[in-house]
Amino acid sequence: MLRRRRGPLLLAAAAAAAAGAVAAALPSGEGRGAAPSVLHAVARSSRAVYTIGFVVVDYKYSLRGLAHGSADYRDKLSEVHLRSAKKILKLCEANRGFYVKAGQFVSSIRQVPKEYSSTLSCLQDQVHRGRLNNNQEVAVKVQYPGLERRMKIDIMTMSFLSKSLSWIFPDYRFEKLLTEFERTMSMELVCLLLSRNQRSTELTSKEVLTMEFCSGYKVDNLNSLRKADISPTKCCLIMEFIKN
Repeated sequence: MLRRRRGPLLLAAAAAAAAGAVAAALPSGEGRGAAPSVLHAVARSSRAVYTIGFVVVDYKYSLRGLAHGSADYRDKLSEVHLRSAKKILKLCEANRGFYVKAGQFVSSIRQVPKEYSSTLSCLQDQVHRGRLNNNQEVAVKVQYPGLERRMKIDIMTMSFLSKSLSWIFPDYRFEKLLTEFERTMSMELVCLLLSRNQRSTELTSKEVLTMEFCSGYKVDNLNSLRKADISPTKCCLIMEFIKN
């Protein structure tokens, strides 16, 4: 009976939490014209809370009764990691926009379990390759419509989730991850804005950025870097310099 009720209860809690987050994030004075946006925001936030709720329940119940550090515990933990990563991938693909950015961020963190980084890595390839009429290859970056407008609501939802997860799993610092993600996103939005202002409006708009295509290798692909006689250590130093 409890299992049958768990789904509806989680859904109801998700909707309530999402509605609260959306209401808090909306600017004061928005009227009926904002109704479609509000409903869409509630749906996205509900989906996020609902998914993370099931992930938490999965970890709690799947690992219950297993000795921490035992072979059975490690095997089961890997299973739950993979199962949870797939659920979060579906969440990112369904909510798109800011959630895809969050998935990209998580997949790039070395400290996360490999099941997460490998599953979410498919979100990294978000730049399109194109060719102009003069046969020049270009890279096209498309920003999801309404990304900046929805960012505040999505951040509030993620803040609610990170605080809840930190309370349930006190050994993990989820709020620090969110702070770093916010900083990364703010830097990316500023860089995109500066790039748009410096480029011709013919190929670049508010939500489309067209740039010269430059072939290369992913910095985490050590085999490709070594084959190209590129020092991974120097790459790390350059990235650290840019970051700071």
